[in-house]
Amino acid sequence: MLSVIILAVLALSSDISLTAGQADSRASAPNWLSVVPNHWICAGYEAPVFFAHDTDCTRYYECVCEDAYEYVCEKGLRFNPQTLHCDQAGRVACVSEDGGALPADPIVPDAPTDASVVPELDPRCPSGPEIKLWADESNCSKYYQCVDGQVVELYCPEQLVWNNAAKQCGPPVPFTCCARVPSAPTLPEDPASLWDRLQSWMG
Repeated sequence: MLSVIILAVLALSSDISLTAGQADSRASAPNWLSVVPNHWICAGYEAPVFFAHDTDCTRYYECVCEDAYEYVCEKGLRFNPQTLHCDQAGRVACVSEDGGALPADPIVPDAPTDASVVPELDPRCPSGPEIKLWADESNCSKYYQCVDGQVVELYCPEQLVWNNAAKQCGPPVPFTCCARVPSAPTLPEDPASLWDRLQSWMG
């Protein structure tokens, strides 16, 4: 009888921990290291452009509205400036012919030529050069930015949250997070009732 009770308690506690784990909505963008607002390397580039990192072939920058987003490729891969993706190390020349670092010239993705491929502008984004940033309503680490009339979903690094007033990621400040913390899970019945049912079942 004691083993049945222990199993029932273990089953209830595993349900509770699963519920608590599922309530954690914090997400992070894979391979994203940092963002530097108004970085000098991105000056003058409103459309997204890519730069190979100047000292590390596994890293690269994406400039979006003059902000530099630094990314790192998965282990064993290098940033390929020809394809604008991380690629097998053997396919990417890490240094130039003279042994110098990779060039710092921007790599601008080709604009689509087929009119059917061009996405429609998102009505939440302004039509001019204005930068628009806003918080996600349910995830404090997530925020949105308009880029070329399209909404881009972005995430703050681990342990940081989006500060909508400052328009940047920062440490969490009590009571300023956009999302409400879910309440603790509750048991459907009180423990005495569960105990009574177990005893009546065991006879």
